[in-house]
Amino acid sequence: MKRLQGLELEHACIGSCAGRRRGADHFATETGLAQRPQRRQGFRIGAGVGYGLLARTCDACQNLPGEPGLSGFLKLGVTAAPQLLMGVEANGWRKTIQGTTVTAVNASVVSYVYLKPTSGFFFKGGLGVSYYREDVPVKTPEDTASTTGFGLTAGLGYDYRVADNISLTPVANFTFGSLGNLRHRGFFYPNVQETLLQLALGMTFH
Repeated sequence: MKRLQGLELEHACIGSCAGRRRGADHFATETGLAQRPQRRQGFRIGAGVGYGLLARTCDACQNLPGEPGLSGFLKLGVTAAPQLLMGVEANGWRKTIQGTTVTAVNASVVSYVYLKPTSGFFFKGGLGVSYYREDVPVKTPEDTASTTGFGLTAGLGYDYRVADNISLTPVANFTFGSLGNLRHRGFFYPNVQETLLQLALGMTFH
């Protein structure tokens, strides 16, 4: 009788332990799907929109100390190593100020460095060209001014995997442009520079 009771208890324990193991395996599987492990390989493309703060200065003009406006970015890259991506990125800002539409764009060759292969957190930096343009509604040859020059970009962000090949990517970017001289409406503006602070949310397709 005692032996029969012992066998029943042993059978119950085996069933209970197996159930707990199945539950733990199921939980681990569900957790793994929710976290979406970071895998970086091949090409990727991404874009996003957000808030931008543009500042423009020159040696002999009224400075733009910091104008908020709509801003966005577009990027394309390829995986060079598990913690390194190389690509090109364009960051832009556009707004109409007192009847003049101001457009600022920075395009750079950028390196994206991840802290570790399994992490979504990254730093980035790059060099390229910067573009600045002013337009007015009724145009004459002197009413549109644009200039290009040296540009650089830096920033940080995080790839949060929401699917195997898709990430939501919040970013904080800083761009700088040294644009040289600008002529507008008969006036000469020397040593024009611009900076853009950008906070945006993007989507990246891996």
